[in-house]
Amino acid sequence: MYWGLAFELTLEVYSSGLVYDSGRGEIFAAQMYGNSVEVVSDSNNSVVATVPVGSAPVALTYDSGKDEIFVINSNSIFSNGNGSVSVISDINNTVIATIPVERHPIDAAYDSGKGEIFVTNYDSASISVISDVSNRVVATIHVGVYPTGVIYDSGLGEIFSASEEDNNVYVISDKINAVVATIPVGAKPNGMVYDSGSGEIFVTNLFGNTTSVISDRSRTVIATVQVGHHPIDVACDFGKSEVFVTNVDDNSLSVFSVPTVPTTTSPCSTLAMMIAAVVLVVVGAIMIIVGLFYREKAKTNSQQGDTGRE
Repeated sequence: MYWGLAFELTLEVYSSGLVYDSGRGEIFAAQMYGNSVEVVSDSNNSVVATVPVGSAPVALTYDSGKDEIFVINSNSIFSNGNGSVSVISDINNTVIATIPVERHPIDAAYDSGKGEIFVTNYDSASISVISDVSNRVVATIHVGVYPTGVIYDSGLGEIFSASEEDNNVYVISDKINAVVATIPVGAKPNGMVYDSGSGEIFVTNLFGNTTSVISDRSRTVIATVQVGHHPIDVACDFGKSEVFVTNVDDNSLSVFSVPTVPTTTSPCSTLAMMIAAVVLVVVGAIMIIVGLFYREKAKTNSQQGDTGRE
């Protein structure tokens, strides 16, 4: 089978972010210099709408619970110098809210468990937490200097955010909206992806030419994988348990496999095994008792037979 380019679609200048809307079958592409988002239908691969948003949109995240797209506008449109988030309804492809955040927001992650969006503010060393119900900032969490990538760990209900200045990944509990752990990684951490199958987070280290593998259970780096020069972003193929890393300076793509994680025993299967063990013990005891009964009976019959012969 041949894999090649299926089609090429011309968008506006400098497409900077991309997200897929599974509910509508559409792709939303941020146009950084056009201050807009272009909507592409996956049925005919054509632009069906252009939505004006804030200044310099650089990233997007899809809120599957509300069928809305949150667009991160990096440049300031407010007098206080802060950036903004535009909320697009995918029903009519219009902006229904504009939410002020802090300085130079550059990435976002959708927390499906809480219905919240976590936005990294690069120049404010903070993360803005937005409620998708009120479309307002409900918390501001201070993290390391120059926070970049951010992802949601659905298995533990935690947010992982990389700060490229102090070379750490900050773990945030979405229950209390506070940092609960700090994990040292490589130099200039940037892109991140969460693998729900292994419970691991993969972090590209731009100046380290490596990818750090974090266990979300132990909150420690369990492996460091050498990749190409200046890795910038990362994606995971869950079907094949492979990780793909884009390397900027040598125009390459690094691919490595995720070791198979042993299957843990579920509480239901544990209970079943305990019941089975109890049943086996009971059955064994009954068999022993029955055996002793017939043994004694046979012994008694034998004694009675001897007495009759006498």
